[in-house]
Amino acid sequence: MTELLTCIQPGQVTEADYLAMLNKDSRPEFEQHLAKCLFCQQEIQVYRDLDNKLRRQFEFINSPTRTLCPEAQRTGEFILGLMPPVESTKLSQHLAQCPWCAAEAEQMREWLRVPDALTEEQKNTHRPPNIPAGERIDWLRRVVATLLKVDISAPSYVKARVRGSTEGLPLTYQAENFTIVVTVQAAGPRSKGLNVLGLVQNEDGSLEELIGAEIRLISQGQTVATEILDELGNFIFEDVQPPQPFELEITLETKIVMVPDLKLN
Repeated sequence: MTELLTCIQPGQVTEADYLAMLNKDSRPEFEQHLAKCLFCQQEIQVYRDLDNKLRRQFEFINSPTRTLCPEAQRTGEFILGLMPPVESTKLSQHLAQCPWCAAEAEQMREWLRVPDALTEEQKNTHRPPNIPAGERIDWLRRVVATLLKVDISAPSYVKARVRGSTEGLPLTYQAENFTIVVTVQAAGPRSKGLNVLGLVQNEDGSLEELIGAEIRLISQGQTVATEILDELGNFIFEDVQPPQPFELEITLETKIVMVPDLKLN
């Protein structure tokens, strides 16, 4: 029977030591420990491999040609009118000078101009009278969110070195006046699970309808996990096990927003 490899000084080494070693800022005591501990040497290699993979995947973020460009999320806040006046003015000046960010901003405006495919019956649905609050889900209107496609041929993505695939980029969905941005991350260096992080925003910038709203992660008709949107519209589902199909359901006061066929890579 093969003996399991373990740290020679358990309890004296933490994950912070591994991360500090990657950043070349480790403790002298840990460096001495590492020279003797085969287990920690293997763990460092796992962390280093993951770090290299992430650096390659997001290399475009540090591209010298776009060092001064704002994050796409900030551009989105500008388009939605959610940015303070001073920052909005500064970003507007940047867009006038930067062809890549200008193209990205125009692409976002195009996304927002595309209406959802809702029937007139859905649009005119109202809450029936005398319905107890606990039974509201039975009458709430269902709104299906649309995945906004990333045009990888656009100048901003060409410069960002995106070649033929958007895998690993945040997924952005639009449902009437709501935008849902979903990001998937590995739960840990050796974990097969995934952390699903998200942000739900209202086009008019208000948060009243979002705060405390229930969001469910569903697989094959069964609820896998339930969370509540925080005061900023954020949510997170931890250690989700792929590869089965998933979807999201967000229960608001007047509707249920559905995100079908959620891609978890």
